[in-house]
Amino acid sequence: MRLEFKILKKINKELGSFEISGNDKGLSFRFGYWSEINMDTLQKILPYGWIINEELVDDDDDCGRLYCYNINKDVLDYEADLEAQDYDIWGNEKI
Repeated sequence: MRLEFKILKKINKELGSFEISGNDKGLSFRFGYWSEINMDTLQKILPYGWIINEELVDDDDDCGRLYCYNINKDVLDYEADLEAQDYDIWGNEKI
């Protein structure tokens, strides 16, 4: 699972500052102080084949709603994986 630095820069520009951590699901993004973001904007920035899951971490009277966003690569997205390689969907080397 890889994200190019230019993707991270674009996320920062479009959605604001964030922190990234790894977890068993992939990568977890936290924007601002656990802010809610527009998932469509994030989805448009991420390369094809990435899945976003919004997670409500906490909801209390003091802090309000706290969100993080888990992203991972769709393991069933064979076409995107093959395009990242130099082979077509039938396993033939591209010229």
